[in-house]
Amino acid sequence: MIQVSGTCKKRVPTNRSRLHISVENSGKEMNELYKKTTTTYNSLYKKIKSLKLKNSDLETSSYQVNKEFDWHKGKKLFRGFKVSVSITVTSSETKKMTAIIQEANRLKISNVRGLQQFVSDDTIMEIKSECLKKAVLDAQTKALSMAQALGRKLGKYFRISEGIKASDSPRPMSFRKERLAISSISSMQGQQPIVAQGHRTFHFHVTGEFAVQ
Repeated sequence: MIQVSGTCKKRVPTNRSRLHISVENSGKEMNELYKKTTTTYNSLYKKIKSLKLKNSDLETSSYQVNKEFDWHKGKKLFRGFKVSVSITVTSSETKKMTAIIQEANRLKISNVRGLQQFVSDDTIMEIKSECLKKAVLDAQTKALSMAQALGRKLGKYFRISEGIKASDSPRPMSFRKERLAISSISSMQGQQPIVAQGHRTFHFHVTGEFAVQ
């Protein structure tokens, strides 16, 4: 049995972009912070929706209320609260995505992660369909070459296996702060954040085994 891997390499242009924006405010008065943060967040959300981005996904990726502390002479001193709501935006219209950055700047939102460009799932599947054929032929050529080096021939039996693994899954954010329960903000004044749902992508790989005789 000869085990080989077939490969197919193809370079394609990116056709989707992603932005992550976090609206954050800190201070002593929780109700005011909550109202200010959600008002700014909802203004940004409505602006994004008004752009009517093609092939877009919106996700409220983080919603947190934390206590913040300072240390002074070995003592933990309460500094105040921090309220934050984050949104992740993906779209095929990269140029329009820059308008979101401009709107975040107008709203005085400073936590904007740089524009990330990537390839869509549909394009990846198209590439995969095309490359699987080339990869299998590549694996067969390698197996044939190895068999000939051993003075053998390839048999009729072969096996091709394909795996899948997830990527772009959300990473847990590390905070060394005391997080408040969501129930503790149910009585706060102001609008509720608009919650949006996002998606994830997957990638594949192939290996092959060929019998010899």
